[in-house]
Amino acid sequence: ASAADSAANATTATPNGQEEARANYTRLYIDTDDSYREAKPGESLEYTVTVKNGESEAVDVNPHLFAGPMTEFPLEDEWVSIDGPSSIAAGETAEYTVGVEIPADAETANYRGLVAFTDETVTSPGRPPRPLHAAHVAAEVWREPTVTIRSDTYVHGQVEAGESFTRELVVENTGDSAVPLSPEVKTERRRCSGHCP
Repeated sequence: ASAADSAANATTATPNGQEEARANYTRLYIDTDDSYREAKPGESLEYTVTVKNGESEAVDVNPHLFAGPMTEFPLEDEWVSIDGPSSIAAGETAEYTVGVEIPADAETANYRGLVAFTDETVTSPGRPPRPLHAAHVAAEVWREPTVTIRSDTYVHGQVEAGESFTRELVVENTGDSAVPLSPEVKTERRRCSGHCP
């Protein structure tokens, strides 16, 4: 909400330092309940976005998904549904439900996007245009770990010069496919005072 209000009264400086005419942006104020959620592949998420019309007349809106060119893992259009009115009366507030269906084959990543309500954009120096009236939506997609170390993960002991000892580590894979392993031995120097085990 504050971003839209500030942008509505913002000025843009030219390279000569002169100010361009004040931008005349639509006064819409956006609020999201909780835009950052977690889900596993095959699950769905639902977000609630509230939009208040600060104008003295009705405003037509066009809710749509926007993903900027800098977004590493953008939400896909086919994953997202947006349900809500196409017009907001003067001074009124409208509520929109944004649904995200995570495909079963989605890779684990932090997917992001913007739910834009108008085609108005704002530009920051050195950055591409972005929607002015928009709500952030993020879905952290994760999977249950399928590899578990069933043994004590800390192996320690003492051995005399020329002798050896053996420790067994049990690793369990509960998944449906093989998981490549690459065991390595990591050494670390320990410092202690007094009696060291």
